[in-house]
Amino acid sequence: MMKKGKIIFVDTSALFATANAKDVDHQKAKDKAVEYIEKLRNTAEIERVSEEDENHAWQIILRYQDKHFSYVDATSFAVMERLGIRDAFSFDEHFEQYSFNRLPG
Repeated sequence: MMKKGKIIFVDTSALFATANAKDVDHQKAKDKAVEYIEKLRNTAEIERVSEEDENHAWQIILRYQDKHFSYVDATSFAVMERLGIRDAFSFDEHFEQYSFNRLPG
């Protein structure tokens, strides 16, 4: 039985910064990525967006019209809320605007 650890949402902004040496956040992403990805590389799971997540995402967009959340942001938030995830490895400040913990902070 696999021991369940802390779950962290990994945003594509973090993955892109990790892979692209020219990205402004590359060095910060690289340092954190080694730490997080090494722990998760054999245990990471991909969570699919459900129809309920899509409906919730639309409600988020309508509720927060003063923010510039994309549909992808909102579906990420919906999935994170459904799974009870509070931490996101991301360079997108929208995660903080929606009250999640953004790593690296």
